[in-house]
Amino acid sequence: MHLLAHFNLGKLYLYGKNDEDDLIDVPKAEAAFRAALKLAKAEARVNAKANKLTAEVLFHLSMSCYLRAQELSCDPQACENGEEVPKLYEALQFALDSTAFNPRISEAHYQ
Repeated sequence: MHLLAHFNLGKLYLYGKNDEDDLIDVPKAEAAFRAALKLAKAEARVNAKANKLTAEVLFHLSMSCYLRAQELSCDPQACENGEEVPKLYEALQFALDSTAFNPRISEAHYQ
């Protein structure tokens, strides 16, 4: 699948809700963004113009990891095992990586 397809699928799973439909599925969003990230990083190595898109992918991956940590914190068994903590660290690292690819991605500075 193409980079933009993974990226847009991730956004659909992360933000896809309106009056008729609720497609939000944070684990699926995270998986789609991880797939997009592999392709985006490969593209950024050969094309500097891909840095902005790579930063966007990293930012949304950061958001999905943060939201996944929130979901895990509501699950007593996951909390007992401390599963939400690594997701929070991942969210922070992806936000930092996002600013490395594009320092002008202001949203990532607030993660």
